[in-house]
Amino acid sequence: MPLILNHISFCKHYAKLDNIITDAIKTYREEVKTGLFPAKEHSYPMDKEEYEKFIQFINENETSSLDK
Repeated sequence: MPLILNHISFCKHYAKLDNIITDAIKTYREEVKTGLFPAKEHSYPMDKEEYEKFIQFINENETSSLDK
């Protein structure tokens, strides 16, 4: 699906980026679907204790979107 960018008459057109953006989004989507992204180099490790505290916090503060 192409990205549709309408030309706004009062804005100067400096570059045609719709194809570049569309291709980048397609590549990102495909890499996520196939598991290429995120890779180890795109993240950083979390200490196990910190992870457990985080999960505990999430579980204790989890609310339904209907509660809001």
